[in-house]
Amino acid sequence: MVLYTFRSEDVQSDESNKLPNAEVYLKDAVDASLSESMSSGWSKYAKGVSNDWTLDYDEFAIVISGIFTIFSEGKATTLRTGDFCFIPRGTSVTYRAEEASLVMYVTYPHWREAAHKAGRL
Repeated sequence: MVLYTFRSEDVQSDESNKLPNAEVYLKDAVDASLSESMSSGWSKYAKGVSNDWTLDYDEFAIVISGIFTIFSEGKATTLRTGDFCFIPRGTSVTYRAEEASLVMYVTYPHWREAAHKAGRL
C-alpha cells in the first residue's frame, strides 16, 4: 500500500492555481492520477474574498485556518478553524472568507472533471 503526504503550505498564490472567476487559489492534492473516484486539496482565500459556485459533485469542506462563511438558500453558515461541513451536489453557494482562510476539500466525483462537464471551467 502506498501512502501520500501533502502539506497545506504547498498552496501557492499564483495564477496557475487561481480560479478564473475569483481571487481564489486552489491546489489539488488527490486528482485522477491518484484516485478514480474522488479528489481532494486546498482552497486559499484572502480576507473578504468571495466566490459564487454551483457544485456538480458532493463536497466535504474543513477549515484549516481562518473564518469562512458559506451562503446558500438565504442562510449563512460560518465555519472557524477545525469546523467542517458537507455540501451536496447541485447546491448553489457563495463562499466568503471573513478572514484569510485555508479550506481543505474532499469531493466525489472529481470536482474539476464535474465542473468541466457542466461548463463551469
